[in-house]
Amino acid sequence: MRLGARGHRLALLVGALQFALNFNLVYAAEGLVTSGLVAVMFALLVPVNALLAWIMIGQRADRRLLAGAALGIAGVALLFQPEFARVGERAGLGLALSALAVLSAGIANISQAGPAGRGLPMRAFLGVAMLYGGALDVGLAWALAGPPVLPLDARYLAGLAFLALGASALAFALYFPLIREIGAARAAYVNVVTPFAAMGLSTLFEGFRWTAWAALGGVLVAAGLWLALGPQRA
Repeated sequence: MRLGARGHRLALLVGALQFALNFNLVYAAEGLVTSGLVAVMFALLVPVNALLAWIMIGQRADRRLLAGAALGIAGVALLFQPEFARVGERAGLGLALSALAVLSAGIANISQAGPAGRGLPMRAFLGVAMLYGGALDVGLAWALAGPPVLPLDARYLAGLAFLALGASALAFALYFPLIREIGAARAAYVNVVTPFAAMGLSTLFEGFRWTAWAALGGVLVAAGLWLALGPQRA
């Protein structure tokens, strides 16, 4: 469970980039542009991770992966095509914040997957990185909004528990090892599949109606997933 001084420095870097800067930039961006546009930007994490992996740890991405990513990104764009008409005047700032969030997440992904990160126990490293990131979030929130107020509403507490345990602790305990196992670019394809899954949940619980463009987007996401993550040629 011990990380050592070097491990703590890396955990602080990953915590600051992934769990503080990245998340806060996304929330700020979604106050300026639609969540669909931010989802499209995060689909770009696939080529961003591929480029950073090449620069930082010498890991090259194959053409099949990049071609699949291009199909997937186009599919995500079609899924959210109706939202783009609602982009306001501050879209440029929202896109810039989204781009910084993608870059922040990408650097964090590659940093923990490099030689320094691979030598550390994953669960201990991830827990400490989340602790550092959470502490930074608390400090930022306290500085901007004052002392925390905790609503005692059962739905709020249930949502908070899900975000903490399912969408954070469990999700990253699966995602970070996946980066080390199959590579940062392939693992980042989750950011292409997630919007498609969200549309499926919205269909079940919110009455989302599929258009021809959205259906085509879903087909492209599936085709891109098969091309990027399917059996590789020898």
